[in-house]
Amino acid sequence: MIQRINLIERERFKVTYGTLSIVLGISIFFCASLYGVLLISEMRASSRMKLLTADIDRLKIEREQLIAKEDIGQSSGPVFEIRTALKKTIPWSQILNDIVLSLPPNVWLVSFKSFDKQESPSKKGVLLNGTAKNPQVLSNFLAAMEETSHFEKVILTSSKEEGGSFNFSITCDISAVAFH
Repeated sequence: MIQRINLIERERFKVTYGTLSIVLGISIFFCASLYGVLLISEMRASSRMKLLTADIDRLKIEREQLIAKEDIGQSSGPVFEIRTALKKTIPWSQILNDIVLSLPPNVWLVSFKSFDKQESPSKKGVLLNGTAKNPQVLSNFLAAMEETSHFEKVILTSSKEEGGSFNFSITCDISAVAFH
C-alpha cells in the first residue's frame, strides 16, 4: 500500500505567552491610538465651539446696538415715513387670495377695480365684474365674500342674463381689518 508523504510540515498553532503578549500589545496600541485621535478631535471641536460662541455673542451685541439705534430714529426720518406708509397700504395679496378662495367653480371674474369711497377718502372699495353660469353660484359667491374678514357691505349692483350666463357687478368696502 502506498502512503502519501507530506513534504510541507505543518505545526499546530500554539498559544504561548509570547503570542499573547504581542496580541495584547497590538490591542493596547490600537486603543491608545484611537483614544488619541478622539482626544485631538474633541480639542478641535472645543476650540471651534469657543470661536462660534464668541461670534454669536458679538452678533448679539451688534443686533442690540442696531435695535437701539433703530428705536432712537424710529419717530422721524425716512425709515419712519416708509413704515407708516406701508402700514397704511392695503395688503392686496391677502385680499386677492380671499377673492380666489371665495370664487365658486362656475364664476369668472372679468375685471377688478379699487376706488376711494366718496364718504371718506381713507376708505377703499372694490368693484368686481364677472360672469356666472347660473344665479345660484352667484349667490354662493356673494355669501362667501361676506364671510371674509377683508370685505364688508358686499352688494350686487347689477346682473343681467345674456346667452345662458349672468353678467354681474359687485361693489364692496374693504374693511378696517384689512389694513392691519
